[in-house]
Amino acid sequence: MRKAMADVVDQGTARRLGGVFKLSNGKPLQVGGKTGSGDNRFMTFSRSGAVTSSHATNRTATFVFYLGERYFGVITAFVQGREAENYHFTSSLPVTLLKMLAPTLSAKLADHGAQPAAKETSAALKSQPNVSSTTGNFLAAAVHQSAR
Repeated sequence: MRKAMADVVDQGTARRLGGVFKLSNGKPLQVGGKTGSGDNRFMTFSRSGAVTSSHATNRTATFVFYLGERYFGVITAFVQGREAENYHFTSSLPVTLLKMLAPTLSAKLADHGAQPAAKETSAALKSQPNVSSTTGNFLAAAVHQSAR
């Protein structure tokens, strides 16, 4: 899973984050994530299947991510109601927001001892914390440190 999420940053829709986060020794911190967006609409159709009306109910864009071995988070942009029709953002919005937060987060990560990501071996995968029971230090709006 971590490899697939790293590919989203290395080669996919979040590639603008590639190389943004670095350890205090200058080495890159592994970042991975998954982007997603929604233009959620209420639509009515004619008997033949043609759309007769359509209006936005909300618009969303989300980036779920991890920074190294110990930090993870979610950034979501959300517009509720018909006003959502006036917005056309994609999941690049939360990715860009994380990139803008990088200097502040990097300082916090350095203060709390961010670790480079270990190679994914079966032993490393077994040692990862259960996210559903993870607690930790709150660093920013959506970045958490997993307990180790």
